[in-house]
Amino acid sequence: MTEGDGDRFVIGYDLDHEPIYAGEYKRLTDVLRSPRRIIGRTEVGAYFVSTVFLGVDHSMGRGEPPILYESMAWRGTLKTPRRWETFQWRYATRDEASAAHAFLVEYLTHGLDVEALPDLEGEWRRTYNVGTMGATTTDREGHPDA
Repeated sequence: MTEGDGDRFVIGYDLDHEPIYAGEYKRLTDVLRSPRRIIGRTEVGAYFVSTVFLGVDHSMGRGEPPILYESMAWRGTLKTPRRWETFQWRYATRDEASAAHAFLVEYLTHGLDVEALPDLEGEWRRTYNVGTMGATTTDREGHPDA
């Protein structure tokens, strides 16, 4: 949770990036159920790429801006993912997320493997995750996520 106004804590953000405070759980639920939170879902060869608005800041308390979007690419389909081969990237803005989704789809369309994906540094804050249990993720500066 992030500190908010006075005694209120930010528990999430709406689709306009406005804070949602403790006690506004229905508002956060509405955001997380909204079809507008899906930026893209695309099957490309052996991969499935999904980019969504998370609704909760994933910067892990490292400051502004809040990291509210995520792309994931994994082998398999939406119904049968192979979770041990999962890769993820996170972003602060919808524009960054949309651009990254398009880039990932284009990259994989050309038959390139996600494991050989070039660094998405620059305008994207990048994290990556290989595997599920015990996986390590780092940000652009190489700091481990807590």
